[in-house]
Amino acid sequence: MKMKYLNKIFTWVPALALLTAVGCVESEDLVTENAKGGGALLSINGTEGKLLGIEDPDTEEVSFTDNDLVFNAQLVVGQFKDETFTLVKQFNGQEVEIEDFSTLPFEYEIASLDDFLEGFTGVTPEDLRIGDAITYQVKIHTADGRTLYSNDAKYTVVVNCGSDLAATYTMEGLYQRPASGIVDSPVGPKDDEVSKVGVNQYGTTYTGHWNPSVDLGVPTCPVIFSVQCGIITIPEQYLCDAYSNLVSGTGYVDEVTGDMYFEYQITGGNLRNYTFTYTKQ
Repeated sequence: MKMKYLNKIFTWVPALALLTAVGCVESEDLVTENAKGGGALLSINGTEGKLLGIEDPDTEEVSFTDNDLVFNAQLVVGQFKDETFTLVKQFNGQEVEIEDFSTLPFEYEIASLDDFLEGFTGVTPEDLRIGDAITYQVKIHTADGRTLYSNDAKYTVVVNCGSDLAATYTMEGLYQRPASGIVDSPVGPKDDEVSKVGVNQYGTTYTGHWNPSVDLGVPTCPVIFSVQCGIITIPEQYLCDAYSNLVSGTGYVDEVTGDMYFEYQITGGNLRNYTFTYTKQ
């Protein structure tokens, strides 16, 4: 294991019969390469949206039950005189302008499915399916008449399966490190508390076979994962948010029992592989 410590902020982008939308914050290049040309650098900290419903397994139609969005745009740096903004939303090639504004911070809230779909031509709630996405984005109107899309003020809500997995589990599994001669080494059973960290995003207490405070020198060492329609994704992340070892993997949720199954690897030195069952208590 490499002992180099890193400071890194993670952004993770959802089992039950409920369905929800996953909000994905996208941060790309600055609006312009030359700040003198105009274009504020924005952020959308605190933005979150969800669409909750139940999917008909035969027709795939979603009956929505709980829906809301809070979109927050803040200025980081760079607003110029006479520069204004427009919040827009996009769905299946259509774009609808929602509101013009010139003062930051700016907040936009909705609390119904009708609000999500308002303005889109020919789109009804019955048309929405798992995987459909509505994107909210700020357009910047510069003083010299140009219009630019801010990739730093962009938020996508994806219709998807929801989850409610925060609970205490009994964790048990096997550890492999063939390069060191370790094959099918048992881990656990031990209790592991899984916490909700975002919409359909969760964190375990432990990673691998280690005791965080004793073996790694950190109080907790979570595996952060997302759940989409019962499928678990462990996006590439640094071990304990501290070491340079990378953790990544997959898994699934048993929809009947609520138990979870993980397969993930940890890089560094030589490769470590884990298979774990998380039995809900």
